[in-house]
Amino acid sequence: MNGTGLFTMLFGRLDDPTPARADIGQGVACYTTDERLLLLLPGRRPDAAAAMATAMRVQDPTISVCSHDGTVTALPNQPTFTCEATDRYRAWITLATTAEELRPLVNYNIAETVLEIRHLPGFISASFLVQFDEPVLHEFVEWETRQHLEAAQQDPRFARHLPRIAAVATADFHSLSAVAPSRAWAVRGFGDGGPAVGEDHSAGGLAR
Repeated sequence: MNGTGLFTMLFGRLDDPTPARADIGQGVACYTTDERLLLLLPGRRPDAAAAMATAMRVQDPTISVCSHDGTVTALPNQPTFTCEATDRYRAWITLATTAEELRPLVNYNIAETVLEIRHLPGFISASFLVQFDEPVLHEFVEWETRQHLEAAQQDPRFARHLPRIAAVATADFHSLSAVAPSRAWAVRGFGDGGPAVGEDHSAGGLAR
């Protein structure tokens, strides 16, 4: 992977399962999960995230700046962090670990995704974001359907990396539903994000 980008993440509880529209802009990815809201803004923008949390009536918001360490895709040049109303299945996985284990965990998960997981039926993409203020790895994953992901979890090529992750991290898993953004907020797009890695890249150049 040959680049990085910064993202600001907002995660909080929704009293209303349908969030108030805050004119969040086309460049912002917005999802709901388990009566909570997940919002991703490009760049280091905690103040903008806090303003959006107020406008969208988010309760107990958590705002963190993350480094986008890259995206692995099944096909080259596939867009990620999209909010289009598609049938694809999206999930957000949080892996809380220790400061000593964080970088090895990130490298391992990226390498396993490049070598094995991206070749499994139904896989679309996996994006890796590392939180700055806590030793936490966030993974935004997309599959064609939830059934594809469940089938992959039974495949040895997928299942083999789970015990190693469980030994060093505590996992939290959320299914996501995209919220279509409106356009009035002056928030730029995701052009400064990390690279998308397609199948024409070698594994040796990706694991770091």
